Amino acid sequence: MEQIKKIIAVVVLLLIIFINPSKSKIFNFSQGSEVNAREIKTISTNDKVEYSVYEGNLVLFNDKKVSIVNDKGEVIFSLKKELEECKISSNKYIDILADGMAFSLDKEGRTMFKQNVPQQTILYKSINMYLFMTIYEKDGKEYIKLQDQDESLIKEIEYSNRITDVEVLEEKIAVVGMKTKDKANSEVNLYDKTGNLDKLVEFKDIIIDSVVVDKYIYLLFSDRIIVLDSSLNEKNNIKVSEISNISQVVDNKLYVYCKDGQVGYMEKDKYESIKNNVDVQGIQAINESYITYAENTIYNNKKKEIKKFKDKIKDVRLIKDNTVAVIFENNIKLLKIN
Repeated sequence: MEQIKKIIAVVVLLLIIFINPSKSKIFNFSQGSEVNAREIKTISTNDKVEYSVYEGNLVLFNDKKVSIVNDKGEVIFSLKKELEECKISSNKYIDILADGMAFSLDKEGRTMFKQNVPQQTILYKSINMYLFMTIYEKDGKEYIKLQDQDESLIKEIEYSNRITDVEVLEEKIAVVGMKTKDKANSEVNLYDKTGNLDKLVEFKDIIIDSVVVDKYIYLLFSDRIIVLDSSLNEKNNIKVSEISNISQVVDNKLYVYCKDGQVGYMEKDKYESIKNNVDVQGIQAINESYITYAENTIYNNKKKEIKKFKDKIKDVRLIKDNTVAVIFENNIKLLKIN
């Protein structure tokens, strides 16, 4: 009987610990428990640095060099290019546009596509393994050029308005544009992989950003989010206060921070408001939740300080799991949040 009492006492004690996390050392990020951060690496940068995140790695153009850095801070690829500046974006591949040249790298730095482009090229994007897009200006007009992996021309399209973004939506290409005659209006054109127009939808407002999540495209306006499916049919029209900042998409969730302090997230075609009166600069998804940042400090989702720095934070990007890149004026710090 005495032995049974001891066993019961141990079980009760364990239950108390697990029911009340404040009595234990168990870390639960989503509940805002104790969080700490460890600096992995500091990368010095110049004022022309470009960065993106691709398949769990940080991609940098810095000091005339393209580098791929993993979440441990190790450089897994480096390519010296005599370029003063360039644009980097993460699509099917790592896409680089610079000084009359466009090329795509895979995650190990192998060149998957390369071509010379007009100096007036404003966007370059790998759509899939076999389809590559450039957008360039000529005689005051914008043109969309589609090529295959052998640089053979598939189609060239004269676009009548100003292109602001391009998204890949289930093997189709969604071109977001602003009306040149009436800049308060915008549109989305859906093209198939051969450049034929499938559908056009118009809006009497300015699209400030667009994000594809799973089979949906989110169109972000100043005070609302419109959700379209892969055929550009409207699935939801969500009223929000003025949007200030959005996170990367993680686990098919997009976190949204509004200027009035509201935090919410998009998942599928629904919006969930989760917090109010948050006064921060930006938001980033992490660990099935989110972190925020303001001035020189990173906070957890309960606005508890995680890490304070000497310099002002410009941006925060999730690299992989719980490792983030914190962007400053003259350097980038890789930070592991535990």
